[in-house]
Amino acid sequence: MASDDELRDAARHRIMSRRNFYRSLLWQAIIVAFLIVIWAVSGMGYFWPVWPIVGLLLGTGFMAFSTFGPGSKPLSDSELDAEVRRLKGE
Repeated sequence: MASDDELRDAARHRIMSRRNFYRSLLWQAIIVAFLIVIWAVSGMGYFWPVWPIVGLLLGTGFMAFSTFGPGSKPLSDSELDAEVRRLKGE
């Protein structure tokens, strides 16, 4: 079983990951709004902001998977023990 300090470190890491994700999401929304304003002021022709928006969405998807996906959960003792056994060749 993990010690309290290890659990606190894992919890701290997960909380900071979520905060960073939401902070990044806010900045991306601001950037998208800024790009749309530039597009609107410049004559509203071809909607070119779609391309940087698609790039931001792809990046956000990868960040969301990293933050909330299956790899974001703390390691269990059984996973660690199995990996140690595998490294020992058992």
